[in-house]
Amino acid sequence: MSALLYGQIYIISFFAITLLLFSQALLKTKYNEKYYLTHPVLLSLLLLFLLALYFAYSPIELPSDKENYRIFFLFFLDDQVTFTDIGWPLYVEFIREFTSNELLFFFITACIYISGYCVFIKKYIPPNYFFYFLVACCASFGFYSYGTNTIRSGIALSFLLTAFALKDKRILFFIFVLIAAMFHKSMLIPAAVFFSAFYIRHARFYLLIWILVFFISYVDIPGVGFFIQETFDDVDSRIISYISGPVAPDYKVGFRWDFVIYSVLHIIYGLYYMADKGFDDPFYRQIFNTYVGVNAVWLLMIRVPYTDRFAYLSWFLIPFILLYPVIKSDSGSFKNIQIGLIISLIAFFNLSIDVLFK
Repeated sequence: MSALLYGQIYIISFFAITLLLFSQALLKTKYNEKYYLTHPVLLSLLLLFLLALYFAYSPIELPSDKENYRIFFLFFLDDQVTFTDIGWPLYVEFIREFTSNELLFFFITACIYISGYCVFIKKYIPPNYFFYFLVACCASFGFYSYGTNTIRSGIALSFLLTAFALKDKRILFFIFVLIAAMFHKSMLIPAAVFFSAFYIRHARFYLLIWILVFFISYVDIPGVGFFIQETFDDVDSRIISYISGPVAPDYKVGFRWDFVIYSVLHIIYGLYYMADKGFDDPFYRQIFNTYVGVNAVWLLMIRVPYTDRFAYLSWFLIPFILLYPVIKSDSGSFKNIQIGLIISLIAFFNLSIDVLFK
C-alpha cells in the first residue's frame, strides 16, 4: 500500500468518527442529555494504542524523513545518517538498549508523541471532554504527518506540550523545553513566545507584530531572505536546505495565500470569543498570543519550500483555540452541537486538503 493511500485511509476514518460524534451531539441535544461518554479514559487509551500501532506500520517512501530515521535506528553506529540535535541520537541509543526492532521503535515513538497531547489535554480540558478533544487533535491538519514522517519534530512537540502543561512549575517547564529543543531546536520558537506571553498579555501587541510582519513578508523587502538565512541557520540548519534544495514538482512555492487565510480564520475566531463574547480566560489568552506570535515568525519563512512544516509550530494549537472557549463557556443547549460541529469541521478541512486536492 502506498503512503498516500495509507494516509488517506487515516483521514477518512477520522472524518467518519467526527461525523459519528456530531450525530451523537445532535441526538443528545434533542433528548436534553449531556454530551458525555461513559468510558472516556478507556476509549482514549484504546485510541492511543491503535494510533501508535497505525503510525508504526505506516509505509516508508523513498526518499522520506521516516526512511532516514529508520536507517539511523538500524545502522546507529555506522553514521549513514547524522543529526545535529543531540536528543534524537541519545533517544535512539536508549531504545536500542532494549530492542533492535524498527516497528517497535516507531511504535514507542508514536506513543510518546500522542502522550504529550494527552498530558496537555488532561491539564486543561475537563475529563468528560477529554476524548472529544483528543479526536479533534488527531483529526487536525498536520497531526498525522508529525506522527509518521517528521517524527523527530513530533516527539519534540510532545515534550513541548508537556512543558506547557507544567507552566506553573517553572523548573519542570524549562527542563521539558530543553528536552524538546534537544530533539528539534525549532521548538525554541513556540516555547519563547509562550513564555513571553505570560508577561506580555495584551493580544493587541501580538496582533500588531503579526500585521507588521505580514506586510514585510508580502512586499518581500530585500534583505529579509538573507536575515532569515543568517538567523534561522543557527536554530535549525535544515531550513537552509529547504531554501536551497530541490522542491517536489507538485509543491507550491511563494507567498501562500491559502495558508495565510487558514491562519487568519483562527485568529478572527479567537478574537471573536475574547472581544465579542467576553471570554476572559488567562490561559486561553496566553495560548492565543502564542499562536499569533509564532504564526508571525512563520510569515517570515512563508516563501520557503515546505513552509507548512514551520507553520505547524503554531497550527498545532488550533484545536485548542477552537474548542477550549466552547467547552469552558456556558453555551446553553447548543453546546453539544457546537463541539461536534467544530470537531467535524477540523476533520473536514484535513480531508479536503489531503484527499480532495491531491
